[in-house]
Amino acid sequence: MTPVKHPYVALEKVPPAQDLIYVLWTASGVCNQKCSYCHPRFHDGKTSFPEINKVIGFLQHLLDSNPEKRLYLVFSGGEPTLWKDIGPFLTFCREQERLILELDSNGSRHLNWWKENLDSINFLVLSYHWEFANQDRFIELLQVAGPSIPVHVSILALPEFFEQSRRLMDTIQELAPECSVKAKAVRLAMGAENYPYTLEQKNWLLKHGSRHPRTPIHPIPLDLSKHIVQRSADGHIKAFNRSTASLLRQNRWKGWKCFAGIESFSIDVDGSIYRATCRVGGSIGNLHEEVIFPRQPVICDKDNCVCLDDI
Repeated sequence: MTPVKHPYVALEKVPPAQDLIYVLWTASGVCNQKCSYCHPRFHDGKTSFPEINKVIGFLQHLLDSNPEKRLYLVFSGGEPTLWKDIGPFLTFCREQERLILELDSNGSRHLNWWKENLDSINFLVLSYHWEFANQDRFIELLQVAGPSIPVHVSILALPEFFEQSRRLMDTIQELAPECSVKAKAVRLAMGAENYPYTLEQKNWLLKHGSRHPRTPIHPIPLDLSKHIVQRSADGHIKAFNRSTASLLRQNRWKGWKCFAGIESFSIDVDGSIYRATCRVGGSIGNLHEEVIFPRQPVICDKDNCVCLDDI
């Protein structure tokens, strides 16, 4: 793969994100939606949710090992709200002053469940999957959650549903104006390549695919896309956009020094712990054993930084 010559020598987090450890937790292979573009391991049910004591133990260990840091925890699935211990987990997260919880969900739980648990979630990211979602019910959830907590909607804009995705963005802005929304290009089999979008579709995603809340009432706990900068060799700093880099296939840093494993972690459905979702450097442990956290950066050996959460 042809390397990319970047006009910068480093990517850096800036305040208020500079003291954050980013944890992406893929909790299980249990999901009630089996999307065609999703890898079967995230919905085939072969991997169950972890034991609650293992989850709390790891998070507490990470907090205790980094007393000057905050954790930004992205808890996803499968579908995380199907976990039988989601209640105690949310209670634990709410009680931690240095933990910010982002819950990623398809929003399929009953509306009453959401009403009971919204106050334990710092940031709710809801994904809209055209193959399974019920639009009226989804909008109803947004109208309940949006006034209570920060909510972002990610529309999986498959090429065959592209026009519907455009219209849904308008509908959300009209009926749930407190929510932000993004039409997202979908990757083939969750790999490095996107579905075949036309040039017009790509340009629209770049220019119009993201919308801020029409009626903003909540500060989003953290939007990493706004707190990453690229630094040139002469020290010049410029804002860096992860989504644009990925869409333009500029997400290639092979041979660069990477601080994944120090500033970020990824926990897989089987409990394996990695520096990032790309698994650079291999596994550093498992939920079922003592984990010694890395103290030195690793050299990237990947052709692409496929997952935006790794950047």
